[in-house]
Amino acid sequence: MTEIKLIYVQFPEPLETSIYQYYLEQLPKDLQSKNARYHRWQDRHLHLFGKILLIRLAIEFGIGSQVLSQLAYTKHDRPYLEGEVDFNISHTGTTVACAITRGAKVGLDIERFSEVEISDFGRIHNSEQWNQIKLAKDPQKAFFDFWTVKESVIKADGKGLSIPLDQILIDQNRAFQGNHQWYLQRLDLEDTMACCVASDQKEFKIITEKISREQIYARNVC
Repeated sequence: MTEIKLIYVQFPEPLETSIYQYYLEQLPKDLQSKNARYHRWQDRHLHLFGKILLIRLAIEFGIGSQVLSQLAYTKHDRPYLEGEVDFNISHTGTTVACAITRGAKVGLDIERFSEVEISDFGRIHNSEQWNQIKLAKDPQKAFFDFWTVKESVIKADGKGLSIPLDQILIDQNRAFQGNHQWYLQRLDLEDTMACCVASDQKEFKIITEKISREQIYARNVC
């Protein structure tokens, strides 16, 4: 059975500058420059520690700590690695998560529950999906369930928002986009967020681990 490892970390407040700078220097220069362009400290932390989580998982999967220098990008700007290992990073609020697997495609999306005007997003659902959301006991949670499913599918596929979201069909734990079929697992990582993992493998096991800030401090990733 395919195994997917998913780890995540939360940053309710910014790290000390010296600690943040230490981890920032683990990134290649181009990614350091990209990180500096974010205005909010939350965005800088999520960008940086998405990459740090990837390094940790790459070491675990035998790729090594220099994984960031091996990244390639599709024409839709999805990062990937040559070979059989695939990964995906997602962030929301002050939480960032990374999933990795071997011999399969993986897409990950996490979304913090928040009050949104769901009627503004009616165009991304077909009429059947829209009715399910409106008639749900908790329409807001139903909205985020559909949202994370569709985001995980387009991230696994790699074509991003070039895929019309209203054309993604969902049947329980499967999603269909064009001629492709994706298999889904919804995870309860936290009470405050929705999470979905999509894969092209029918059967897959997800191993999740929440990393504390202290664990990040304690472990040298290089």
